Amino acid sequence: MDDLSLDSRNWKEFFLEDIVSINGGKRLTKADMQLGNMPFIGASELNNGITAFTCSINESIDNNVLGVNYNGSVGFAFYHPYRAIFSDDVKRIKWKSSLHNNRYTLLFLASMIGQQKCKYAYGYKFNSQRMKRQKILLPIQSNNTIDWGFMEAYMKQKERQILKPTIERLCKQLIINNILGGGKSLHSNWKEFVFGEEFSIQSTNSGIDKNKLNQKEGVIPYITRSDLNNGMDMF
Repeated sequence: MDDLSLDSRNWKEFFLEDIVSINGGKRLTKADMQLGNMPFIGASELNNGITAFTCSINESIDNNVLGVNYNGSVGFAFYHPYRAIFSDDVKRIKWKSSLHNNRYTLLFLASMIGQQKCKYAYGYKFNSQRMKRQKILLPIQSNNTIDWGFMEAYMKQKERQILKPTIERLCKQLIINNILGGGKSLHSNWKEFVFGEEFSIQSTNSGIDKNKLNQKEGVIPYITRSDLNNGMDMF
């Protein structure tokens, strides 16, 4: 159940340098860049920071890391699970606790860093020194340590909430496309069947009229002609 709340946790300030490692990118000019399949991360607020694809490789190659812009679109932070190389306008950030360096905790961290971007601009860069001394709030456990479990669970909850309507829409579209399109993408052949020959159908006369029930609450679902609650009217 999606009931995790940010208000339900205690929070504490941390200096970024105490909890993450901060590493720079590497300058790669367009003239030196060769086209390929590897994402090149630049200081952009669009497309998860990906500004090109290249086969060029340098020491900035990394994965499972945040790319944080300190130039251009300053303060934007994006998660990169894939192998990528990073421009010199982007810092690579990982948790010092490698055990907890995963998709969900890094996405939580990206959100916390993003809260600070209004402080920075082209003339006031979010460079290494300022990143190190930037304070951010994180949820903590009773012993004042970072609550890794909550961060991960909360971001999984947010992911479900965001993806649910999209998944439902795509599933409906898939069903509609396959019905209208003859189902060719799912099965090569279709055939009509008589419903009554394939299923046993109990007469409604074998049911019980609601007015004849003793109306006492129980645990057995009473199914009636409703388009709500999976047809359940009472217990």
